Amino acid sequence: MKKNVLKLASFAVGLCVAAMLTSCHNGEDYTPETKNVVIPVVKANSLQIFTSAPASVKVGAATANSTKDAAAEFTSVPETGTIVITPSDSKYETKTINYNMKNRELVVLDVELVAKVVAVSQTAAESGTTEVNNDGANADETGVSASLDFGANNTTNTDASVTGDYSISVFTPEAGTDGDAVVAGKTYSEIPLALDCKPDGAQFGTSPVKVNLTIKDSKGFNLKFKNGSDVVTPTWADNDKLSVEIPHFSVWDAILDLSCSKIEVSENVYTTKVDAKVGTATIDNILFGYDTEETNAIALKVLKKLFGTAKKTIKKTVKWNSVEGEATVKATQEVKNYTFDSGKTIKVTVYGRITTSVEVVTSDPEVIKTHGGGSN
Repeated sequence: MKKNVLKLASFAVGLCVAAMLTSCHNGEDYTPETKNVVIPVVKANSLQIFTSAPASVKVGAATANSTKDAAAEFTSVPETGTIVITPSDSKYETKTINYNMKNRELVVLDVELVAKVVAVSQTAAESGTTEVNNDGANADETGVSASLDFGANNTTNTDASVTGDYSISVFTPEAGTDGDAVVAGKTYSEIPLALDCKPDGAQFGTSPVKVNLTIKDSKGFNLKFKNGSDVVTPTWADNDKLSVEIPHFSVWDAILDLSCSKIEVSENVYTTKVDAKVGTATIDNILFGYDTEETNAIALKVLKKLFGTAKKTIKKTVKWNSVEGEATVKATQEVKNYTFDSGKTIKVTVYGRITTSVEVVTSDPEVIKTHGGGSN
């Protein structure tokens, strides 16, 4: 009989254990396993475009309006493409830019529109009746005043076939070194500004036209002007005023030899938390672009060429496939402090490339299995 009692007791214990297991499996006293799981971000290239004056911006078939303070924003854009900018005011010229995302999630462009200038007949200009200059919006917005002095060398156009009116405007060419590619210890030739002298092809032989420029605090920079193989060196009358003599009309680039002596790297991290089911979050108040204490036009223009936009506050939208849990959305930004030299020292902080990630606190077994490497 004792053996039978033991068997019955063992059976009863087994039933009790089985009941406990069943109860746990049904979730009556069960706490689901929770894990922090990093899930993939849905890549969507974002392009934000500011313009120095109100304009309509077109990328592909999409259009949006822009100002100097409010960007035209385009999402899910191709890796490369064309931007067409049509100013609201007819005093500005239409502009076309080719862009390249270069595997970045976000590209911000701060576009300087070129204001039209007044043209003067060759007869009036060469006789000294009317000065040829970029007075008005072109001078105000570029920070550079430019004028042509035909009387300095008793200058006249020696090519009778070129009959168009004279004009001079200042602009900053789009092409240049990508700031992300700048390394310490290397020297770069940059074009902070260019002079567009018209009509193209006008020749002045041994009596070049004197171009007078006013550029704040420009004296001391390693600056020269170039067109093709022709290179001319400016002379300064004072800290702000310089002149250069050019033998023919076309676009003359101001070349600045710029050496990078030091780069210091850090990072900014921005986070926000949302319900992971939403599948999207926007991080506001992200600093982006370059920040500098420089005030002269040469430094400001070369920094704009290298790094695209002066410091602005932007937003970054992050998307992912909806899952169960709480999502911590993170934007990590590279911050670099550069020191340059070009006869004068230029210092700048650049709030640059942004990468994003999403980490979800979840108890969903499928999310854990797919993105967390399984559960114990």
